[in-house]
Amino acid sequence: MKTLFFALTLVASTLTSTTFAQSLNQWLVQQEKASWQKLKANLSPEGTRAGVVIASPSREPDYIFHWVRDAALVMDVLMVESQINPNAELTQHIDQYIEFSRYIQDQPTLSDLGEPKYNVDGTGYTGPWGRPQNDGPALRALFLVRYLKHLISQGTPLTSLAKLYKAEMPARSLIKRDLEYTAHQWTEANFDLWEEVKGSHFYTLLAQRQALLEGAELARLFKDEGAAAFYAFQAVLIENRLAKFVENNHFVTTRDRVDGLGYKYSNLDTSILLAFLHVGENAAYRITDSRLARTIELLAEAFNRVYPLNQRGLSAVALGRYPEDQYYGGNPWILTTLAVAEYHYRMARLTGDRGHLTSGDNYMERVRFHSRIDGAMAEQWDRYTGFQVSADELTWSHAAFITAMRERRAVHKLFGL
Repeated sequence: MKTLFFALTLVASTLTSTTFAQSLNQWLVQQEKASWQKLKANLSPEGTRAGVVIASPSREPDYIFHWVRDAALVMDVLMVESQINPNAELTQHIDQYIEFSRYIQDQPTLSDLGEPKYNVDGTGYTGPWGRPQNDGPALRALFLVRYLKHLISQGTPLTSLAKLYKAEMPARSLIKRDLEYTAHQWTEANFDLWEEVKGSHFYTLLAQRQALLEGAELARLFKDEGAAAFYAFQAVLIENRLAKFVENNHFVTTRDRVDGLGYKYSNLDTSILLAFLHVGENAAYRITDSRLARTIELLAEAFNRVYPLNQRGLSAVALGRYPEDQYYGGNPWILTTLAVAEYHYRMARLTGDRGHLTSGDNYMERVRFHSRIDGAMAEQWDRYTGFQVSADELTWSHAAFITAMRERRAVHKLFGL
């Protein structure tokens, strides 16, 4: 059996990896181009309502849905790119997403704005699912607040933006509806971003806090002073709650669990890192936080033990969602491994420590080792063989690659490389 395992390892590395005669830099450029093409192919694909962001074109497992969380993260990637390289195509995708989001806010669902996913025609999904998921409205609001501020900075008058934000109650504008929902529902037990555990979650709370903080600033621009004060106060309360997610100098994932899968006993999860990456820099929770570094260290140690593919000699550990994961066999995920690469690049940029640049490249080498010649990125790698498995062409995987590359490019510019 051991001989068979190593034979499979050799075959996997031979068939799925791009040639290692190619330099890392060459592969990164090639993969980034492929990731943009494949990400955009999942935006409003044929047969869907304009503005849809499908999680993946995969039917097995079936990911042809619009997840509110995933879509907001993808739109943030497009927004930043459109600011760096103004592009009419990207702007059109964002505009269509905004109209689609306004449409689905008015659709009947089983959990109000906390409905996690929608059919590609914009109707709410009504099958059994982990609901509500309250990170979605917060992340959508956070993206839209930042996008609206960008429009204002470009000279767009406030009076023409009423569909996005208007100081009125009941809230009918897109951003205000999400902010009101977030401000009033953040104390509610809800399902985590992996859709498996119901309780209070670090990831969700950090997203909600940031959305309300930035939402308060936006409300002031629109002379919505009462709402601004309310959002800011709720953000303070959330920060107080977040203090309970520290344990032995690292962050834990969930508190006050009330439902969901019962085998996640370590309370360690890469969603902690994703939270820092997705909300951006802020005064209270900076990516340079030593507690985050300790959390990543504990995760790497755990995944090094549970995934046989991590024993192949590569210096960077392939990471999954959490050590006890059983979904699809419990494998490393591409987007979580890319998140650690992005973390190191950000650390290099913020601290000037070139050692983090090397660490980030080591994680990119891990991704390259399991890559496919066509640039495809699935959701996971098989924990034994390293083959890509589960949903193919996962939009979030490609988005994670693009954001990691964006940070790497910024570091290279900083160091004059």
